[in-house]
Amino acid sequence: MSYQWSPDGKRIAYIAPDGPSEQETAASQISDARVVGEHVRQLHLWVVDMEDTGGETRERRLTSGDFSVLSFDWSADARFIAFAHAPSPEDPDVTFRSDVSMLDCESLEIAPVADGPEAESQPKFSPDGQWVAYVKSDPLNSDYSERLVYILSRATGQVTQLAKTGNQSPTLVGWSGDGRGIYYEEIDGTTQMLGYLPATGAPPKRLSYNSALSVGGFSLNSSRQMFACVGFGSSTPFEVYVSPTANWAPRKLTGFNNALRARPLGRTEVVRWKSTDGMETRAC
Repeated sequence: MSYQWSPDGKRIAYIAPDGPSEQETAASQISDARVVGEHVRQLHLWVVDMEDTGGETRERRLTSGDFSVLSFDWSADARFIAFAHAPSPEDPDVTFRSDVSMLDCESLEIAPVADGPEAESQPKFSPDGQWVAYVKSDPLNSDYSERLVYILSRATGQVTQLAKTGNQSPTLVGWSGDGRGIYYEEIDGTTQMLGYLPATGAPPKRLSYNSALSVGGFSLNSSRQMFACVGFGSSTPFEVYVSPTANWAPRKLTGFNNALRARPLGRTEVVRWKSTDGMETRAC
């Protein structure tokens, strides 16, 4: 279950699957057999009010219908939620048929943000709430899942394509605190890295330079001044790290896998060779 606190700290929004239909419930009383893919349960947005509600139900459904919510992000004023959705949670729909919409949390009205023939996903609000960043599959290379980052002005509706990232497969982390760019994580060769994509359209910048440490699973704190992530290496087990956003300097927080450090591990090496078109290929 994916969840996220509202910026004002008063609510938690989360994604949850629909419950079983009456037909499913009746069938389960007769047989325990299940057919994979027969009953696809859609995923939808819910919100829990964390303030005193005077005994009223604290849980409220935000979306419903014949689609599944894949990811979402709150606006700074906690009034809107931008979310990615697909016809179903099945892989082909998620990969090739997703769109981005915006939900008004008061009226529950939904408006499209990006609903072209390509797959749009990963919406992220800027700190001032005036821009929405999202990822769209490259219309010329959609079969190979190459993805580009776009930003939408909520004031004018203008959409701007940003520079291509190195591997064209970015996972958006969030906007920088000053709203001038977007942090993202991506595979680079045989490692995972953290990058920064300027909103001006300038080329991306790599922020993580420690080649011995792959990093992923990033999140930003509410002030957008600190990262938290998972780091690992060929001889380093998975642990949680933190770093200031202003200067990449990962510091290990956990020691969950310290027991593995004393055990002998096989050596991992990166192998490089030239492909038939001259491109360098790497593998471990």
